[in-house]
Amino acid sequence: MAFMDQFSLILLYDVLEHVYEPLSVIRKAATLLAPGGRLIIQVPNWDSWWRKVFPRHWEGLQVPRHMSFFTPGSLQRLIEMADLKCYGILPVYDPGELSVSLCNWSVDHWRLKSRPRELPGFAGLALLAAPLVAIQVFGCGNAGEMELVAGNNEKKQ
Repeated sequence: MAFMDQFSLILLYDVLEHVYEPLSVIRKAATLLAPGGRLIIQVPNWDSWWRKVFPRHWEGLQVPRHMSFFTPGSLQRLIEMADLKCYGILPVYDPGELSVSLCNWSVDHWRLKSRPRELPGFAGLALLAAPLVAIQVFGCGNAGEMELVAGNNEKKQ
């Protein structure tokens, strides 16, 4: 089954961190964009506060599944190297990042035999984390995930 030649929108949600050569994926996506098309990318943000607080237990780390890591600046440079224009980078509101990081730390610190997301109270912890994460995201512009919107500079025909 063949795909259409070009697309007006391509989504790469939680994809680039799983590949060794993210630039080649972005360049391929750029060739598939129609004139005026948009590429939306969501990836973990290496500059997240919670990565700094929980260096080994940060939810976005997930080694060896995550092979590539990005800051807003490094992701924007990849976009520019693929001859695309970056229209903006926004933090993604997700209280789960803090709660998973806390659960990862708890399992390791107390040597629990449970998976982090299966800990009793995980959902409640996410609810408790919500206001703090809201301040982090909406007040300070920092988050564990970021979303970038890019496109080619060509006008729609």
